[in-house]
Amino acid sequence: MPVAQACPVTVTSAVRRVLTRRSRGQKTPYRDKVRAQIVLLAACQWPDAAVAAAAGISVDTVRTWRGRFAEQGLAGLADRARSGRPARFTAVQVAQVKALACRLPARAGAPLSRWSCPGGGGSRHRGNDVGLDGMAVVGSGGEQALAVPVVAVSA
Repeated sequence: MPVAQACPVTVTSAVRRVLTRRSRGQKTPYRDKVRAQIVLLAACQWPDAAVAAAAGISVDTVRTWRGRFAEQGLAGLADRARSGRPARFTAVQVAQVKALACRLPARAGAPLSRWSCPGGGGSRHRGNDVGLDGMAVVGSGGEQALAVPVVAVSA
């Protein structure tokens, strides 16, 4: 069976600087560092097996990123979109919920006793304010907000 030929990788000096910065960055995500190292070593005409050994990864991973870079350049090193459950809320609704959850209860037009969460750590608003009927928006004033269904409890 014939051996697959490695995709030839050519790198301009500008792209080499970007990849070098990525491969050495202290705050660069690990996956981006490894991908940059793969491309830099491939540009030096290293075979896939040698790149894999130097980076401590599999040959298949080297082939994947080498091929994507050869086809698409730097854009090929980015993660592709993944499948999954479709978003339940639009980006606008998420932004509105976060803005509502970050508001102080007094500014939302209701007394503190009505809007305080039992734990005292955040605020709760009706989702109707942002178009989420039947939902309550719970937040702690930070970045995170949660839209939860409102369940009627009879005592």
